[in-house]
Amino acid sequence: MKKNSLNKALIAVSLAMLIFMAAVVYFGIFIARKYRKTLTDNQNDSMLQTVISTADSLQSLFFEYKADLESFCEAAIDSDDISSFCVSYVKMHSPFVTSLYIENEDTAAVSGKKRSIVSVYSHSRMDGGTILELVRFSDNAIELLLAHTHENNIKATLSISVKSLYEERIKKFHFGEDGYFVIKDSRGIILMHPEEIQWGIHVIKGREKIYPNKDMKSLEDMIQHQLEGKTGIETYSSYWWGQEGSPRSRKISAYTKVDLGNDFLVVSAVVKADDIEGAITESISKLFLLFGVFTVGAITLVSYMMYLTVENRKKEERAAYLTKMNDVLSELHQSEEHIAHQQRLQIIGTMTGGIAHEFNNLLTPIMGYAELLMMSLDENSDEADSAREIYDASEKAKDIIQQLSSMSRKNIETSFKTIRVSDFLKKSIKMVRTVCPENIQLIDDIKITDEKILGNTTQLNQAILNIAVNAIYAIGRKSGHLQIVAERASKDEVQKLKSDDNSQSYIKIDIVDDGTGMSEAVIKQIFEPFFTTKKSGKGTGLGLSVTEQIVTAHRGFISVHSVLGTGSVFHLYFPIQSDEESENVQNGANSVQNEKSISLLVVDDNRKILNQLEKSFKKLPIMIFSAENFAEAKKITQQHKIDVIAAEEQINGESAIDFCMLIQNGKPIKIVMADMLTKELAEAKLYHIIDDCILKPVSDFSIIRAMKDCRREE
Repeated sequence: MKKNSLNKALIAVSLAMLIFMAAVVYFGIFIARKYRKTLTDNQNDSMLQTVISTADSLQSLFFEYKADLESFCEAAIDSDDISSFCVSYVKMHSPFVTSLYIENEDTAAVSGKKRSIVSVYSHSRMDGGTILELVRFSDNAIELLLAHTHENNIKATLSISVKSLYEERIKKFHFGEDGYFVIKDSRGIILMHPEEIQWGIHVIKGREKIYPNKDMKSLEDMIQHQLEGKTGIETYSSYWWGQEGSPRSRKISAYTKVDLGNDFLVVSAVVKADDIEGAITESISKLFLLFGVFTVGAITLVSYMMYLTVENRKKEERAAYLTKMNDVLSELHQSEEHIAHQQRLQIIGTMTGGIAHEFNNLLTPIMGYAELLMMSLDENSDEADSAREIYDASEKAKDIIQQLSSMSRKNIETSFKTIRVSDFLKKSIKMVRTVCPENIQLIDDIKITDEKILGNTTQLNQAILNIAVNAIYAIGRKSGHLQIVAERASKDEVQKLKSDDNSQSYIKIDIVDDGTGMSEAVIKQIFEPFFTTKKSGKGTGLGLSVTEQIVTAHRGFISVHSVLGTGSVFHLYFPIQSDEESENVQNGANSVQNEKSISLLVVDDNRKILNQLEKSFKKLPIMIFSAENFAEAKKITQQHKIDVIAAEEQINGESAIDFCMLIQNGKPIKIVMADMLTKELAEAKLYHIIDDCILKPVSDFSIIRAMKDCRREE
């Protein structure tokens, strides 16, 4: 019984071994093919790199000789010592240089005996005054002739031994047993070849004469690529010219060009494909044998390790289970802490939002009544001074509430005032200068004087600083310039960028840098939240997104122009605050004196705010209605023709936006009074559900100004 069990076990193990060996053979063949391809590619790359190196060496040599000839021509010829100089130069550059000949109209000097040219096989022009030729001299020697004619009519000619140059600089680099190099000109004339019989012949037509009845189609296609100045490696079918009978053979050729200026030569290395493939096959066979020995040893080792694996598996599973449980508990603990932190932040946000709302409701009647007192009292009286103190204190309290309100929302602070642009820009530039490194020159050019805009200096400073910091990062450590320019924008310029804008005039602030610049693809994404081109940990991707929000909140817009590698320009446009917009409440009242009486409905759940606004508007040609909830307000719109509605954003959980959507009678101007500018309000204004949004605490002047802005837009 035990024997049968043992036999079954042996059969099972043998079967498993056969399957394993089959898998080993299969994957071995797969790996061998991949390895073969890798070795072939590496060999080809090595061959191509050698060819490129040889081409660079030849290029350097020819240009060195060319520079020498130019120097000889520029120097004045002294007939007494020029001959000895030529002899010395040839001796110094032997065995490559065989002779040097310098002449002008009066004198001539040559190292050695001057030989006459019998035949010119190749002609390559390096530039207007320098040529490279392959010639045969009267003594039957074939050499390269490098000649340069200078503007002063002096001509210097250098003879270069083809044989010495090939053997000393080129022949020593070879591949396989019989590999060799061939040098051709751009017209296919062979300049250098192991067989001297092929010097000076055309690589195709010349060989057809020497070796008739040979199929050279494959060679001709490859030569065509070389004469086009390409660089590459090709396998083709040709003949082994140096062997008896010129046997047909598969060859591999790596080739590139030698740039001579106005012309080029072709350097190609040729090797039998069998030389490379045979060596690779031998390497793979040895690797296969080593792999087989390793496999047998691995099978033996695996058989022994299986016993240990079975014993240790339970221990490993238990350890893995405990590790996983520990990770789960750790993640759970971190999640609990994160949730608790988020809840605390949410509670703080809710509290600050509620506090800001209540304080705004309290400040509205305080500021309103203070305004009424200032308007009714003598400006020089003590009571008027007291009223102004109350109003100024309320203004400061309003700013504090705006800062507190910013803690409960994601959007930016939106407390706007009339600002002189030149004053706030000087402060902004001073702030940018503190963060500007020494390698960057900050240039300011403020071309405006008394122009004003309606805005918030904190936000505007942040917008300019965000762009400036990005510009500093783009310039990096190199020397650069950062320029801030402010001027009036022409009406045509604004109309091209924003044709639907009704503002009369704009201030344009340009922030210019000569940094790395941006591509068109990057420009399209720079204002998207969390998009950044900086390295990980170097930027949040929020700077330009916040900047665009700020500019849009100021009724402006941004235009960007950038050239990759040159720099970028950010154009910030802000509408100029007119004198009419800067007037006080009384002037606002006078602006409607000549109009027919306007009916205004104010909706707010705070009776004190309603009382204060009612008193203020009774002095103006405005018929005011008030309601403490939206249901009451709806009844008023049904009973009376209402021209303007100013409604609290939220009353008893109901939204002013929803209320405005229901009001269609007479299509009144709809204004929402809010503690903060939210996404919902911005979208409601975008889709014309409401006409405008004003921030609390509100006054009769803020409502009149919003009403006038809405009328202007119509």
